[in-house]
Amino acid sequence: MVCSFDAPGLHPLEQPAAGAENQTAVTGAGCQHNLDARIDGFGVQLFHQAGRIQISPQTQLVPDLAKYYVFTGDTISAAKADDLGLVARLVKPAEVDQAIRDIVDQGVPDKNRSRDLPEAEQALARLCAGDNAQHLLTGKAPRAVDADFAAKTAKKVGYKAPIALKMANDIIDQQVNLSMEDAVAFELDRLTEIFSTEDALEGLTSVGGRRPVFKGR
Repeated sequence: MVCSFDAPGLHPLEQPAAGAENQTAVTGAGCQHNLDARIDGFGVQLFHQAGRIQISPQTQLVPDLAKYYVFTGDTISAAKADDLGLVARLVKPAEVDQAIRDIVDQGVPDKNRSRDLPEAEQALARLCAGDNAQHLLTGKAPRAVDADFAAKTAKKVGYKAPIALKMANDIIDQQVNLSMEDAVAFELDRLTEIFSTEDALEGLTSVGGRRPVFKGR
């Protein structure tokens, strides 16, 4: 039922924008995967809530870095998103309309192109590289990284929903060699499983109020 509800919402975004004046997109539930281009303002904060409210991962980052942000729920500032290539243009609110026109005129940018990670982001990615992802999923600190930062990351991940994190880890691993279309479809196929847990209800009902208490079921 969740997949049947969610999937049709992606289809309108699969078509390239024909003009700037009447194109508005609100991202969520996977919609950002299908956007031709994303324009953010300087004050925007992006974040992934898979572990916080027990839902699926949605990201276009390299796998290890994607796991870090999904596992921890850390925010990504608009400036950082621009550095990572997650946005096509970073502009002030008054410049959005012109930025859209420029992108329409210049052609759709390749949102899936390979990118070099800034050093700070490489450090975050190492926290989830190799066996470190499994260490975090089992409550252990990552290895071969700064010990203090590793311990703080493990503590932060420990507050998240364990089932959600394990599913997110598996989804990200499985999506690596898939096209964006197939990767989104794979993620949608897991939604029923993801939303059928007690932790999912606990996470969703605690948003904006108390800290959720996850039981791993």
